[in-house]
Amino acid sequence: MFRKLLSIGLLLALGSIEAQAADARAEAVAPFLDADVVMVARINIDSFDVEKLTGRLVEDQASAAMFTNGFAPWLAALRKAGARDLYLLGRLENLPAPGAAPPSAVVTLTRTGDADAVGKLLRGGREARAPFAWTASARIHGAVFAGSDEAVRRASRMKPVARPELAEALAAAMDSAAEAVVMPSADARRVFEEMMPNLPAEFGGGPVTTLTRDLRWGALTIQDQPEPALRLVLQARDASAAKSVAQIGGSLDRTLRISLDIKGAAPDFAKLSDWFTTAVDGDRITVSADAKAAGAWASAVLRPMRQGMTRADCANNLKQIGLAMHNYLDAHGTFPPAFVADEEGKPLLSWRVLILPYLDQNELYKEFHLDEPWDGPHNKALIGRMPKAYACPSELGQPLEPGRTTYAVPRGPRTIFPGAVGLKIKEITDGTSNTILTIDLPDEQAVTWTKPDDWKAPATIDPKAVLTRHQKGSNTGFADGSVHFLKEAISPQTLNDLTTRNGGEVISFDDL
Repeated sequence: MFRKLLSIGLLLALGSIEAQAADARAEAVAPFLDADVVMVARINIDSFDVEKLTGRLVEDQASAAMFTNGFAPWLAALRKAGARDLYLLGRLENLPAPGAAPPSAVVTLTRTGDADAVGKLLRGGREARAPFAWTASARIHGAVFAGSDEAVRRASRMKPVARPELAEALAAAMDSAAEAVVMPSADARRVFEEMMPNLPAEFGGGPVTTLTRDLRWGALTIQDQPEPALRLVLQARDASAAKSVAQIGGSLDRTLRISLDIKGAAPDFAKLSDWFTTAVDGDRITVSADAKAAGAWASAVLRPMRQGMTRADCANNLKQIGLAMHNYLDAHGTFPPAFVADEEGKPLLSWRVLILPYLDQNELYKEFHLDEPWDGPHNKALIGRMPKAYACPSELGQPLEPGRTTYAVPRGPRTIFPGAVGLKIKEITDGTSNTILTIDLPDEQAVTWTKPDDWKAPATIDPKAVLTRHQKGSNTGFADGSVHFLKEAISPQTLNDLTTRNGGEVISFDDL
């Protein structure tokens, strides 16, 4: 009997300690919460092992090392300054979108913490470069708050709103190296319902209210002991709602398993999904997974999405380059020549240098010696200052060395770029919409951007040898300023016809 009472007492004591820890975390950010906060993330600065966690979560070890090298010194500097926990507060205005404001930060301090030093580090202080530098910071309610000028002013005069669901979610998440809680407010639920009345087919379809009304909060925990692991707890309105939400998760899992894009990114994706365990207990759903399996799973799911985004960014680069070439055409009467040559016809500098003034890079253009080779003593020093428009953001292949680009023009007597002489637009008799102006080459064919080096179009072209910069194809700029994605499955003859300016071929875009 005594042993049973002792066991019960120990369990109650441990439960009390856990509740107090959750209360402390919730109380730390309570003064900064209002109804618009939809996400709270916390990193325990003292125990967060960046290298260990990223090594397991991030599949690409080169990317993991890059993240560690950028993040670990900053956390170490915060720790040295007396920071205890880092909280990120996400509002509706912080939702991922062009121009969206980043989440605000709250850093709690130890008794000897230096608020000024922590504030400087949050604003991008010199001691350690921050992954993101907030605009302003101030000591508010005993913690250091960082965000935009408006966010800091708002925090200093805020009247907090009680958010009891945060303490409940943190208690479920338990104390760990890092956790994130999503707790949509009534306004946030309404916004989502207006934006997306129905769930996508991948989620089983049906009204979005199955999620917005049936889910109260979600808590994601990153554990680092004994081995890195992820644990997601979803709190539903009741047991029936929990079953409905679990069914949506099952629909998504089945859709992902048969997705050709995801299979292309991870052929063993089904095995990765099998590593996840899901348990429904009353009104709660718990999903757990080893960190490495979860990282590989997330990478496979997000990779097609990232590839779509990088492909769009790449197309925008080529549109800028095409517009710059047309502005050069307006100013000089011809497209730029493939290269600048000396009096003996020896190539010196690439067309990429000649169009700099039309890429808002006139000051850089003025620094070049146009009568000196690209690797001459003066011009060589400018290689590292390659404009962003020349950098394709694709993640496929190997990372490029600074100053190298995959953007090139087709070279040859029948292309728009035969050599040191620029062509007039009337010389493109095949039509500007049927003639390639620029091409995005595979990473192994990258060139130094100032070097007069490009794609020498062969008589017989193998599309799979040149159209692989993105998944299943490459972006290509045309002489009319448009950009098209050419698939690697395009016929060799069609690709050959598109590179010529005066071949007389009739091309249908149905063939692309």
